[in-house]
Amino acid sequence: MSAIVISDMTKRLGKKRLFQNLNLEVLEGEFFALLGQEGSGKTAIAKILFNYLKPAKGSVRIYDLDPTKDAKLIKESVSYVPEEPSFDENIRASALFSKTLKLHNFASYDEVNKLTDLFKFNSRLRFPEMTVGEKKVCAIINALITKPRLVILDEPAKFLSDEDVEVLFAYLTDLKVTEGLGAFILTDNLINAQRFCDRAAYLHDGQIQNVEYLNDKVANDKIVRIRKNLKDVTAFTTIGAILLKDSPYEKIFYYDRDMNLLSRVIADHMIEDYTIENCSLDDKMAAYFGGDRAAYFINDYGDEYRKTMEAKRQADMAHAVDTESAYSDTAMTSDETKVVESVEINAASPIAPVAPTETIKLDTAQVASASVSSREAETIPPARSIDDFKRDGDAESVPNFATDPAESDAATKKHYTLSQTQPLAPKGTMGQDSRMTDNREVRR
Repeated sequence: MSAIVISDMTKRLGKKRLFQNLNLEVLEGEFFALLGQEGSGKTAIAKILFNYLKPAKGSVRIYDLDPTKDAKLIKESVSYVPEEPSFDENIRASALFSKTLKLHNFASYDEVNKLTDLFKFNSRLRFPEMTVGEKKVCAIINALITKPRLVILDEPAKFLSDEDVEVLFAYLTDLKVTEGLGAFILTDNLINAQRFCDRAAYLHDGQIQNVEYLNDKVANDKIVRIRKNLKDVTAFTTIGAILLKDSPYEKIFYYDRDMNLLSRVIADHMIEDYTIENCSLDDKMAAYFGGDRAAYFINDYGDEYRKTMEAKRQADMAHAVDTESAYSDTAMTSDETKVVESVEINAASPIAPVAPTETIKLDTAQVASASVSSREAETIPPARSIDDFKRDGDAESVPNFATDPAESDAATKKHYTLSQTQPLAPKGTMGQDSRMTDNREVRR
């Protein structure tokens, strides 16, 4: 069953168009994040859901109820925490909690005591005496003491300490598991959305641009900063990185794919001065909406990646055919043929990772480097080790690797090709999520 369904909703505030034919579905029992930048209209959606604003056209349903006609019934099982709570009455928080419990026919004060202890909140405070953080905690407690079926939180982490954010989502997650609580979270905090939510939708220019299954992502979104004059960025864009800044002194990429691929490309280019950081929503929006995004738009990224890798495979095959033709024209001997085959086999061999050579700050992601070479494949005989020379009785011909760099270089050349790893496809669909059930009745 769907908890929230928004169909073709259009809304204007004065001359500003907030939404144009917006569509969105939130399933029962899931934690769903609506991600949008400041001014994108997230708060307006929350107010429309609670009948504080009305859409110009379109329909909105909460558990198949119309907010304009069934507002009272909806509020019996759905709670709302605004972005910036305000209280007009000069009363204590404990009096507000008692009033809320009475309106919902709850006699027990146990849930209030439990939540005030969790948040270390003094319920004897009056509203004018509270800090903005305490007002937010007060609003959260007041929304949860009625044990709602669905809670709508507008910027839940705003004004809260990191400790309170952890307490909040630990408590919500426990209710999700034990009672099937659903949460609709409107936020610009990409990191928290990826940590705590099942799915996320991206609100931009009045439209839902994409919905991601966060549990199925290969890696969370990262920003890669390279402080090197990297002239060719093809190796990075081929694995799905999106170039955000291109200057002679710094390259900045957005990346949300396989971190092992990224590590190998960084090592291949012998890049030492780089950092990998958690991506903000502004960074992600810049990646997809800040410029030419036709090739890597979220919905089309998987197809584009496959096309890129297929084109590379075809080019490699054509190069192999040309190489074979060139050698056939010179009538290779059987020994020379074995050399070419050996080089091709070595080129397909996996590259063993080595210990990391880069230490990144604790607040950034740390990626192990892999020692590889980016030189083009060359038809050279397989490298002979010192043991090979001795075993063949040719000890006098053992090259001096300490004094003969040419011999050392020739003996260590390898061909490196990027792994053609396909992006992970979403495992579930909105109609096939076993976690979402509709067998619970609305609590009164």
